[in-house]
Amino acid sequence: MQFLFTSLRVAFTYLEIAESCKEDEVRGRNVQNAFVAYAMVLRLMPRIIPLAHERLELGRRLTELRKRLASFECFSES
Repeated sequence: MQFLFTSLRVAFTYLEIAESCKEDEVRGRNVQNAFVAYAMVLRLMPRIIPLAHERLELGRRLTELRKRLASFECFSES
């Protein structure tokens, strides 16, 4: 479970770097790295049985991450 929360923290860190970056290539790479972490958490969640409060917190953080990812023009779920 801790791995999922750590992965989300890393994803948010990538987005913070992307938000402060002036170079498009570096920004895009950081957004892509954040998306990879997001997708990995989604992929692993069905294999883990979190406690109720953990499930709620994961859902909250995933929603926030998804919104922040969507705010970038270069973001694509494909």
